[in-house]
Amino acid sequence: MRRLCVVTVLMGLTLACGGSPTTSSATVFSVSGTVIERTPTGDRTVAGATVRAWVQEAGHGYALAQGATTDAMGRYTLANVPASVVVVGASSSGLLQPCVATATVTRDAALNVTLVSSANASILTLSGSPSFSGVVFQTTPNGPQTIAGAMVSFGASGGDLTFANTVSDSNGHYTLCTLPSDPSLQWAHEIVVDKTGFSSADIDVAVIGDAQLNIELKQQ
Repeated sequence: MRRLCVVTVLMGLTLACGGSPTTSSATVFSVSGTVIERTPTGDRTVAGATVRAWVQEAGHGYALAQGATTDAMGRYTLANVPASVVVVGASSSGLLQPCVATATVTRDAALNVTLVSSANASILTLSGSPSFSGVVFQTTPNGPQTIAGAMVSFGASGGDLTFANTVSDSNGHYTLCTLPSDPSLQWAHEIVVDKTGFSSADIDVAVIGDAQLNIELKQQ
């Protein structure tokens, strides 16, 4: 199911997937940092996490720049990154990244990535603008009913690029935060919601600022 969602409460971006950016004649930099897991008792580093960086190409979308794996201390380094807005995503088994990690690279940059476990996603609220938040629900004969445990992902429109993901809590609520914003990339992003037993919702969104978006799923 695919729906175009015009959010009047601030938000914008256009996503398209391209090839690797051309860097042969451009100045390039490094992006490095640490992948951490936030828990109720504090942060811990994540070893062996897969890290990827995408560069934002004005008017075109995103292109994959580099990939790396975190070391025993959770550290990563991405080399040969061109000057641009860079989105860094990290993945590790059982962990989610509710907030997009973004940096404007004009020199060597440091950028940490924060993950949470699926068990803690509902009790640890990460924040940062621009953000999307809302409720995942279904329509029943008795009225709207919230849906817990739905996977909510944010990424590039029409592609396999996922920049952030989370799960809806016991009240069906979700939050995705620090989303990349560029008015020149209108409608380059999408939110995809999946839950076993329901048809997926695939919604094109524009990211300009904080917005609320309630998402309906329909039973299969």
